[in-house]
Amino acid sequence: VLLWLSQLGVFPYGSLFSGLTFIPPFWVLLLFGPLLLILLFSRKGLVLIAGIPLLGYFLVYGDWSSAWLFKQKTVLAAEQNLSVLALNVQYYDRGLDSVIEGIRSLNPDLALLSENVLTDGQLRYFKEKIAPLELRVAQKYGTAIISRYPILEFKEIFLPSRQASLKHFNDLKDLSKNPHRSFAHAVIDVKGTSVHAISIRFIAGRAKSLKMSDRLEWGQYLLGELAKEVDFFTDYLKKLKGPYIFGGDLNAPPSSFVIRRLHSYGTDAYLQHHWFGNFTFRSTEVAPALRLDFMFHSPQLTSLNARIVKMVVSDHFPLLCNFKLVKPSNK
Repeated sequence: VLLWLSQLGVFPYGSLFSGLTFIPPFWVLLLFGPLLLILLFSRKGLVLIAGIPLLGYFLVYGDWSSAWLFKQKTVLAAEQNLSVLALNVQYYDRGLDSVIEGIRSLNPDLALLSENVLTDGQLRYFKEKIAPLELRVAQKYGTAIISRYPILEFKEIFLPSRQASLKHFNDLKDLSKNPHRSFAHAVIDVKGTSVHAISIRFIAGRAKSLKMSDRLEWGQYLLGELAKEVDFFTDYLKKLKGPYIFGGDLNAPPSSFVIRRLHSYGTDAYLQHHWFGNFTFRSTEVAPALRLDFMFHSPQLTSLNARIVKMVVSDHFPLLCNFKLVKPSNK
C-alpha cells in the first residue's frame, strides 16, 4: 500500500516516504515472488489478494516498455545525424587512458560525462588525445561534454544543492561550506541546427556514519535536495528553445519520482528500443542490478537505436544512442 501511495504522489516529493519510489519494482517481485509461490500451493485465495496488486504495481511502475515493438529495428548509417554517449567515468579510477580509448573506440559525435574531475595537466592531456573532438568541462566537480560538431555555446549551470562526497562520509552541518553542484550545457551545431546538450548528475553521497539514525537523516536530506534539483532542472528545460538531449548518471532508478518527473520533459531513448531497462550500474560486490544512466530527448529528435555497452572503464556501463533530427531547424 505504501509503495502505491508513494507513486501516486500522496507523500510530498522529497519526503522520507517518497523514497519508497526508489525501490525498483522488480526488487519487490524478487522479494515477494517466493512467498507467492508458497501461497499458490497452500492458500490460493491469498495469492490473488497479494499477487494482483503486486503484479499491477510492476506493470504500472516497472522499468519496461512496449514502445520497442513499433520502432524500426535496423537503421541505415546515412540516416544518422547524431550519436550520443553517456558515461560516468568514476573520477578515472580505472585510468584516464582507458576512458579515452573507450570513448575513441565507440566514436560518438557527442559524449556526456559525469564524475569528471581532472587536474590541469590531465585536462590538457585529455584534450590532446580526444582531438579532433572538442572537450568542454564544467569547472565545479564533475560534468563535461565532448563534441565532434562545433560548439556554439557552453556554460555551467549551478544547482541549488551543495557538493557531497561519494567516497567520504558527509556531515550535514559542514555541507553549507561546500560549493554548489552544477551541470554542463552546450549548444552544438548539427548540420545547421542548434541542439542543446546537457550533461547532468543528480546528487548522491554517504551519511556521516553507518548508524541507522545518521543514515535516515542523510536519506531525508538527499531526498529533499533531489526534489530541489529536479524542480530547478525541469524549470530550466522549459526555457530551452529547439531540440535538446540530456542525460548521464542520474543516481535514481526508473521508478523514482526523479525519473518519473523527467518523463514529462523528454523521451527515454533506451526504452524506445528495448522491452526492459537493462542495468547500467556495475558493482564489485554484486551483479549489476540498477539502471542509473539515462538519455532523454525532446520531440524534435527521433531515437534510432540505443544500447548499453558492456565496456569496463568505470563502475557504470556506457549508454550509446543514435538520433535523427526530425525538424530542419530549431524554430
